[in-house]
Amino acid sequence: MMPFVINENETEHFFYSLKSLVSNQSPGMHKSHAIGPGNDFYRVVPFSRHHDAKRIDLRATLRDPYKELYVRQFRQRSRISVNVIVDCSSSMNFSTRLYEIERFIKSSLLSASKVKDKFNCFLCHEKITHMHANDVTSLNLKEHLNLDFLERQDASESLSKVYQRLPARDTLVFFVSDFHFNDHFLSTVFHSLKKHRLIPVVSWAVREQKYPKWGIAKLEDAEKRESKTIILTPKKREAYQEKWRNRRRNLEHVFSQFGLSGFFINGCFNPRKMTEYFFAQ
Repeated sequence: MMPFVINENETEHFFYSLKSLVSNQSPGMHKSHAIGPGNDFYRVVPFSRHHDAKRIDLRATLRDPYKELYVRQFRQRSRISVNVIVDCSSSMNFSTRLYEIERFIKSSLLSASKVKDKFNCFLCHEKITHMHANDVTSLNLKEHLNLDFLERQDASESLSKVYQRLPARDTLVFFVSDFHFNDHFLSTVFHSLKKHRLIPVVSWAVREQKYPKWGIAKLEDAEKRESKTIILTPKKREAYQEKWRNRRRNLEHVFSQFGLSGFFINGCFNPRKMTEYFFAQ
């Protein structure tokens, strides 16, 4: 496979990690269960169990009444698999959302490549499109999904089955969507992904959440491909904004039921905020 190239002048990476130790034996940058070269001290064991003369522990050896030789045992750092699952239902084709998601995908790829982790991207629409690193570098979501968005797209079946495409273990999963799902469906998807380190990435456009105090506004339902024109008053404006606040509170409640914490993209994706998100975990 040809090496991929990401323009780092246009794409910024972020730092991420898993909460638990990984099991992969392949060398990488994440703390693991694997015994091997590294600086993560694990335990002291008899030399007969771990023949590494460079790791002799003199203190433990001198303390042993039977004068047995002891060595220090360390755990190596290992690699993981970074996977981005993108909900490509019709509602995602709104405002600049696809462009920001495209930026997120490329930033995730660059971040994974910095630490030699594997990378996969799954676009979920009427079918599941598996994209590798080389596919992502030249990705233009608007063009890639243009024909699909001519008709109403329902990604629910693909999202329900995408777990079958993921690696079995040591997996970080970013689930990118506007999360305009009912709670039951969302819980079903989360349950199918429960064995992975799952990060719900909520992408909302600014235009969806902010309204003028007075004027005429056009409300669009991209999922149903319907729209209506309304006359805004301060009271209606507050009612619509309260609806969004309630939606966020409900999502955070569903996330918490699965021990998850969502990352919200309100308009523009900021890689530095993603780094802060992982440091706060």
